[in-house]
Amino acid sequence: MKNYSKIISVLLTIAILATIAVIPGSALATEITAGNTKETATNIPQYGIDYVSSLSKAEEVDWFKFTTLSEDAFYNVYFENYNLANTDSWSVNSDYSPHLYLYDENMKQLEWCYTGGDRTGSFNLKLESSTEYYIKILMGKEKKDSIGNYQITISAKLDNIPDTLEESSKIQLNTKIVSSLDGYPDTDWFSFTTGSSDEEYTIHFVNYDLPNTSSWSVNRDYSPNIDMYDKYMQTIASDYTRGNKETTFKVALEANTTYYVKIYMGSGKLGSVGNYEFTVSSDNTDSPIAPPVTTKTLSSISVDTLPAKIQYTVGEELDTTGMVVRAKYSDGTSAVVTNYEVYGFDLSKAGTSVVRVSYSEGGVTKTAAFSVVINESTDQTPDDNSNSSFSFDSIIEFFDGILAFFAQILEWIIDLLSSLA
Repeated sequence: MKNYSKIISVLLTIAILATIAVIPGSALATEITAGNTKETATNIPQYGIDYVSSLSKAEEVDWFKFTTLSEDAFYNVYFENYNLANTDSWSVNSDYSPHLYLYDENMKQLEWCYTGGDRTGSFNLKLESSTEYYIKILMGKEKKDSIGNYQITISAKLDNIPDTLEESSKIQLNTKIVSSLDGYPDTDWFSFTTGSSDEEYTIHFVNYDLPNTSSWSVNRDYSPNIDMYDKYMQTIASDYTRGNKETTFKVALEANTTYYVKIYMGSGKLGSVGNYEFTVSSDNTDSPIAPPVTTKTLSSISVDTLPAKIQYTVGEELDTTGMVVRAKYSDGTSAVVTNYEVYGFDLSKAGTSVVRVSYSEGGVTKTAAFSVVINESTDQTPDDNSNSSFSFDSIIEFFDGILAFFAQILEWIIDLLSSLA
């Protein structure tokens, strides 16, 4: 009888573990309930978090919203279909898959995708700073009655290099510059000042992990490009990385003159994200190099760490304990600051509220934003760290309870059989 009880216990454990395995995203993602209209759209409070929701009835439409950062950034929207109906291949017919649409505040459609053969879809684009955007999710017209789960993840990547010649990032000569293209059509602008004599300079450009022309082809549309301009915006040199993912060229430049470097992807790779490096060096080591003249100014701020408390009950006061705010400057440096101000939030009614963070320095003021959730008042004080997601520990605790319950039943059965024997 003891052997039978061990077998039953093992089978029960396997069944419960299998049950855990088929709950989509239960231990790794955060559950979120969508609104059904733009006006009731559910706020997505954090970037880089996997959120799981579901379509639960015929012709359901789910709505979400999010607020962009105060800095220039590219945003990646990732969409995964867990168990809804889906197009079996990368067919142009998307009627059998769930769709995701992105809109601005005026309901202008900016981008869309659907889950294809691998049951995922995504897109990457640059959005306006400190602006609210909306996401709509629904099934294709042939499967409107489909019921099942999906995942959405919104990731933000700061665009740390200016996109225009006028705001170009000043660099030192003979110094390796490592940066990235953060989405299409990201364009990075740099500037440098030559030394005290007319001479030839060498530009070395390396592609780390961006798409690249696979051979020594003259087609530059599938590689990162580097162009050089003078102060009159005349192109004085242009090249791109080829089969070995790098290139080197020389150019004669005038003394004590500012020149500009533009780095961008060719038109054949619209969704390109990746890293590169380049160096502008003087061939004449005896010629002194004039360091670039820089004025350190406040360029942006970011909330590096959210406050420990982001869920509230109506009527509570905002608590910024644990929040870390970082100031970033035009010379590429940054520092954690504490003399910031918060404003714009409303904790007097249930829903979501955007908290604005403001910091001023040297006559320049920059802002950032994050969201908090306000719950209706209840007799029981809500847990500050509570959310709608399942944690792994809570799932294990839940099923430990079930195992203990069934173990007790098995013990009763064994005792009963033993008394009857």
